[in-house]
Amino acid sequence: MNITKIPLLVSFVSLSFVFTHCKKDDEFVNLQSTISSDNNFLGAEEGNHITFNINLTDELSEDLPLEMQIVRDLESGHFINLDDFEDYYEYSSDLGENWKRVRPNQVMIPKRSKNLKIRMFFVDDNRLETDEEFTMIISPKTDDIFKISGEIAPVKVLVEDNESNLDPNARLGIEFHLNENNNYVLTSISKSQKINKVLKDYIDNGPEEMLINDLKTLVNIGGIPIKKLTLLYDASNRAAGYVINSGRVFGGEDHWEMGLNMVIAYEKLGVNDLHITKEGYNSEAMGHTLVHEYGHILTLNLKNEVDPNMIMPFECENLYLHEGCFNEESILNQFNEQFYLIDQTDLIQPTHVTEYAKMNIAEDIAETFTFFIGQQTISQDNDRSSGALKKINFVANNERLKDLKNLLVDELSFGQSEFLWGTAIHEFNRSHNGERISCLDHERIKELFKTNTKN
Repeated sequence: MNITKIPLLVSFVSLSFVFTHCKKDDEFVNLQSTISSDNNFLGAEEGNHITFNINLTDELSEDLPLEMQIVRDLESGHFINLDDFEDYYEYSSDLGENWKRVRPNQVMIPKRSKNLKIRMFFVDDNRLETDEEFTMIISPKTDDIFKISGEIAPVKVLVEDNESNLDPNARLGIEFHLNENNNYVLTSISKSQKINKVLKDYIDNGPEEMLINDLKTLVNIGGIPIKKLTLLYDASNRAAGYVINSGRVFGGEDHWEMGLNMVIAYEKLGVNDLHITKEGYNSEAMGHTLVHEYGHILTLNLKNEVDPNMIMPFECENLYLHEGCFNEESILNQFNEQFYLIDQTDLIQPTHVTEYAKMNIAEDIAETFTFFIGQQTISQDNDRSSGALKKINFVANNERLKDLKNLLVDELSFGQSEFLWGTAIHEFNRSHNGERISCLDHERIKELFKTNTKN
């Protein structure tokens, strides 16, 4: 019996030694490595994906978590929307043979791996929008366990929109067309114009509701539709707006485009330091521009004012401008006969309601119309009244314009207030003790101005 037990004991001791020896050889402990990445700029078209490549110089003995952080510059006009990318990532440690999906913001470099691929997917939303961008920050979560040197450089990511402009000739800002349901629908985004966060919001969600309501109010009361709306945001361009009629191309029917510089509605220019400060949407500041531009539409349209036929200047017996030959009874033709086909020295100063009105006859009538809308009361003119007051009374008595005042004041969001700050007449509309007087009482203004300068 004793002889038999000895070989069995030897055999057991030998096997124990083998297993113990294998375990020591297989023991792998390493918690330090150097990390790096391949790219600092990536781009993709919406509906596709991008791939981040992360590398370690040495394999680790434990899984290394990586935190994915999307940084959006919300002040820019190109920050990515949260619904424009999927809320998950996929990663692979075998060069893309197999992928694991995780959400929302953490992936893993598995132990005994040196390379990791991470995929991020973008949504194809079939909606026109600006190209979007963000910065991806990928950070190893060491938790005082790992000793990781090196870094993963921040990656700038650009996501290109894959919808085409409906108007390939778009040159300014963003464009909306009036559809059959009387709604303004985004049709084009100019690649050459700077897009800021205001326009980005308009691209994603449509223009400010008050702006659209005011435009529709002007159209409903004036009777001439605005078929196209172009918005830009350019603080270096102090032009407030413009209107263009492409009616002759559309068979002689009015086809108006209105362009607006939204700086007016969102920024305030300091009087002394010329500093531009951010404001919320200001419909009152936009009011002057809206009324002024629609004043052009009311006086330059093909429906009532301009002969829709192509008449050459030498064939026109009335006022002829770039827009064409004006009808004899048109607003501007009558305005021309009363105030331009006379000796200008016969008009008492101020001859225009604003300095800008001196640009040309079209700007004169538009500014006068705006002043007419903006004033609570209009003084009757007489032989001693200024040219400016006479022009305002011309508008106030015109059959096509006189009834629009109360309608617009009651319906527009900015009502009737100080949206005409800075006009030429406005400079002398206070008495010496600060008492307010009518901007239109030319004789009183002149009298008080002489008194004030003496004092």
